[in-house]
Amino acid sequence: MAGAVAETGTFDALLKDKKAIRKMICAWREGLELCQLYGIPKHRYKPTKYLSLPLFLLVPVMKFMLSQPLVAEMVTNHMHSGYAEWVDQYFEIKRSAEKESIPMPQWNSYSDFIEQFLENNS
Repeated sequence: MAGAVAETGTFDALLKDKKAIRKMICAWREGLELCQLYGIPKHRYKPTKYLSLPLFLLVPVMKFMLSQPLVAEMVTNHMHSGYAEWVDQYFEIKRSAEKESIPMPQWNSYSDFIEQFLENNS
């Protein structure tokens, strides 16, 4: 989520951008493939198993879910107090994929946006 928010500028902007939500889901899928490579069964965890649904179904569901007041409040609060943690996790996953030579084009496309977001919000 760090990359999607960084690319769109704000969490609210992300919620209004179906293409950004679609890209975020695709990036998450890439991350799950990396987990699978490391022996972490992606299908065993309830939220992640839904990420394999077709995008035409998943994008509106994700938008709806993230728009729920309590979820939006949780994400927004975590952005204020824990965005650095998201960024650390993002780059840790990116380095792991590079180490294993796993292509993650959607995931990697967020790097510059995250760097810029950090500069603008520090």
